[in-house]
Amino acid sequence: MGWAAKLQYSGSPQNAAATLSSHFTGKGWQITESTELDSGGVAIIFGKESSTGIAVIDADATNPSVCDIVITVDKFMAVVHLGLAYAQYRLLYERAASVHSVADVIRQHRDEHTCDWLTGACQEAVATGDIAAVLKRFLRLTD
Repeated sequence: MGWAAKLQYSGSPQNAAATLSSHFTGKGWQITESTELDSGGVAIIFGKESSTGIAVIDADATNPSVCDIVITVDKFMAVVHLGLAYAQYRLLYERAASVHSVADVIRQHRDEHTCDWLTGACQEAVATGDIAAVLKRFLRLTD
């Protein structure tokens, strides 16, 4: 099993990362990677025995004097958290008027993939002229 937490820290993401790294190393965890994000935040990957965790620290979108910290421990939860961090990042920098929440970002991201998939299917159908083969390939239809 794993755990997750969302915290707020009064200060910069870099100061929060230093404090968090110190806390985890003091508890026997090893910092395996620390990366500055394009947004100015920090992502920290840490591990201990068979557990892996990730912490994403970024400035709060509504109050730049504090930063949000989202931490999760357990390799499967880390993957889910990374997806959530990506959605939150896109929400922060999205300019579309229709995007107001993480759910909107996920919907938009899904629609982008659907558009790419459908465009590929249409292009292949035009190129080959074999609609049945394209449907079979893109919809994974069996004989």
